[in-house]
Amino acid sequence: MNARLLRNLTAASLLMLASGLLASTSPALALGEETKKEEAKKVEKEDRPTVDATQVYFGKAATCKSPATVDADQVFRAIPEYKTILADKLTEADARYSLLMVKATKKFRAAIEAAATGGGYDLVGNTGSVTWPGHDVPDITASVLQKVEEAEKAR
Repeated sequence: MNARLLRNLTAASLLMLASGLLASTSPALALGEETKKEEAKKVEKEDRPTVDATQVYFGKAATCKSPATVDADQVFRAIPEYKTILADKLTEADARYSLLMVKATKKFRAAIEAAATGGGYDLVGNTGSVTWPGHDVPDITASVLQKVEEAEKAR
């Protein structure tokens, strides 16, 4: 091939690439077929739970494969420090509220983590924060409440 023809072909190829007409040098991809690897990624991406990351108590929303949910209000109401906050009608303006809430939150998170790892779950979110069409997302509230109870008995 002469140099001028080669330059014209290269320029034409670049123009086609830029305009999206020539997507790839692979015949399968040029015909619009996806490779098995790309197809697997697409299926994997589609078959993932939808998670409201602002309501996750344990795990990472981006990488979860075995999610569960918990009724956070019900669990907090079982924690003695939180019961005290409610009974004494403490507000955020009270110093005692902050101290009790820190303790209650630590107990809440420890119980969530223990129930999740014990049950084989890699993410726990609040009730309604995890959806996964075609999959059952279990509610582990009973297990978390049991962990709270066990921790209180151990004290």
